[in-house]
Amino acid sequence: ELSGPLEELGYQGSLGFRDLSLLTPQLPEPVRIPALLLALDSRRVSAEAFTVQIGQRLSARLSFRLDNYQTQPLLVARAEIPEADLAALLGLAR
Repeated sequence: ELSGPLEELGYQGSLGFRDLSLLTPQLPEPVRIPALLLALDSRRVSAEAFTVQIGQRLSARLSFRLDNYQTQPLLVARAEIPEADLAALLGLAR
């Protein structure tokens, strides 16, 4: 768990995660991320493409870059959802 004011964060380097699982009351099943590598510096947090799974029917490839997170955050993200299960996606929107 990381907490504290963003202007005080001074991380440099990378954080790697394996078999990450997140529970949230808004989703019916855990969000699973098999592998994630975050690159950190004083102005940017970013991740190259990684897989996100929700249950058995939803899988996406995501990447993002969060620039200027201490002052004027700008998020640039990309999501690819091949073979999307439309019913499962609509179920998440409820």
